[in-house]
Amino acid sequence: MRQWLRLSRLGKLGSVIILALVAVVALAQHMPDACFTLVQGALQAAAQLCTEIARNQVCYGNVLNVATPFDGVDDFVFDTAGDIEQLLRVQTLELSPFDEQLRQWGVALMKLQATLPDALPGQNVTFVLFGDTYIEAATGVQGRSDGAARTAANIRIGPNDTSPIVGSVRAGAAVVVTGQYTNSLDELWLRIRFEDYRTRTGWVLGDLVDADLTEIPEVTADSLTYSPMQAFYFKTGIGRPTCSAAPTDGMIVQTPSGVGKVSFTVNGIEVAMGSTAYIDSRGDFDQTCVTLIAGDADLRVAGVLIDLNPGESSCTRKSGPPGPAHPFDAEAMALLEPVLDLLPEDVTIPPPAIRRTPTPVVSSVPGGSGPGATPGGTPVVIATPGGPTITPGGPSRFVNAGYSRNYFTANFTASGGPDAPATFNWYFGDGGVGGGATTSHTYAVTGSFSALVEACWSDGFCLQQSFGVDVPPCAIDFSIPISTIQFNFTGTSESFLIGRQDEWCNPSASSAVTLNSTNTSYGTSVYLGEHWFAVDLSTSAVVYEVTVSNASPIYMNLP
Repeated sequence: MRQWLRLSRLGKLGSVIILALVAVVALAQHMPDACFTLVQGALQAAAQLCTEIARNQVCYGNVLNVATPFDGVDDFVFDTAGDIEQLLRVQTLELSPFDEQLRQWGVALMKLQATLPDALPGQNVTFVLFGDTYIEAATGVQGRSDGAARTAANIRIGPNDTSPIVGSVRAGAAVVVTGQYTNSLDELWLRIRFEDYRTRTGWVLGDLVDADLTEIPEVTADSLTYSPMQAFYFKTGIGRPTCSAAPTDGMIVQTPSGVGKVSFTVNGIEVAMGSTAYIDSRGDFDQTCVTLIAGDADLRVAGVLIDLNPGESSCTRKSGPPGPAHPFDAEAMALLEPVLDLLPEDVTIPPPAIRRTPTPVVSSVPGGSGPGATPGGTPVVIATPGGPTITPGGPSRFVNAGYSRNYFTANFTASGGPDAPATFNWYFGDGGVGGGATTSHTYAVTGSFSALVEACWSDGFCLQQSFGVDVPPCAIDFSIPISTIQFNFTGTSESFLIGRQDEWCNPSASSAVTLNSTNTSYGTSVYLGEHWFAVDLSTSAVVYEVTVSNASPIYMNLP
């Protein structure tokens, strides 16, 4: 019979990263199984003290551990059980190792936004840290000011008007400012949060935004916007706790259901996961291991990717590629069961996965067709731990992949040979997945994405290939209208449909308009680069089209 007391759920901690460290648990000396009781008490105390924290905050509670603020942070008080602090002010946090003599064991719960959009404030990533653990923000201090665009404005990749446009905002649209930078022309540019799945960063000319910049730090031109603790260093103690019932030092991470994969970076490893995983890192960040409890996860280092299934672990040495997936240690993982009660969503420890046929891990290799791919390319095997390898004169299997794009929708194709693969699994780079030799995916935002396809043959042999997918922003400058356009209906019976081909990239664009004997005219402001057209609805033929190229007003009489 399990000796752990099941902890009450924290009212479904579905929002923020909670960090609650509670460690000093007084026990009666005559109480049996003091080791069990100590760990149990620390978990219960954490559950009770940190129910009120909000997104990107930390609740902390052990005076014997150390919490360090960023330089310049004032009024930092974080020394009493239940204290709450904003994560963007916390640089490092260190928890207590298990110490039966001192009756203490560190436990921490966090709630983190990571790559979840601002539009989902109730959906966040939950972290539970426990034992001899140390975490340090790798992103520097990040400010935030909620502002609004004074007028329609372009979002650029860098803080100058020659940088490529990656998006735009409408007049009055909400803008989250995270940094400010003055360029060589003495122009003030504001770094803003932009929903690009990798950088989450854009730049807008300061004159076009209303925002309070009092608490916004000066940053460099190549800096990025991160959510607090979205990228961090993490290490745990060496060896097992002296208490055989205490879980091995580490942390458990759980993403909310229904949002796809959420990304964060730990010790340089890019983790994209959905559901629940256990992470530990031995020594001076020498080896970081990720163990998947539920859902799915991808690990990427220097372009090398490996996927995990529930019941598998992968360990990455410092500066090395991800190690092969292997079944986890069932006995060690079973000790994590009581910690799972601090998570907002129910999950149990699965059995160890069946050892899979090793999958060759490949880097980003050109192949197939479409932007970012070279027809006829052949994947290069980086490593095939313990399994077959591709060598000259050996197996000649290959996979090629590519795509074509229609605005936000990319159509993917893949093939393999010389014998056809049994399955194709796709990862589109924004959390979306698909299957089949041909598939399509619609991206929600513009940007550059790293798509990957895994082709597997019936004998278990698999190859992966990744390539870039570019979803460019609208090339039209929406900052200032350059001219006007006027359509006039002069006929008696025909009807014409008026519209613009580029409406997909302008959120404020009007819907197409029909002109006829009842509705005889339509006019509006236009922007440089817009393409307007008129369609005769009786023949479906385009009878007029024009691209806005200068400031001259455009007039068109439709017969």
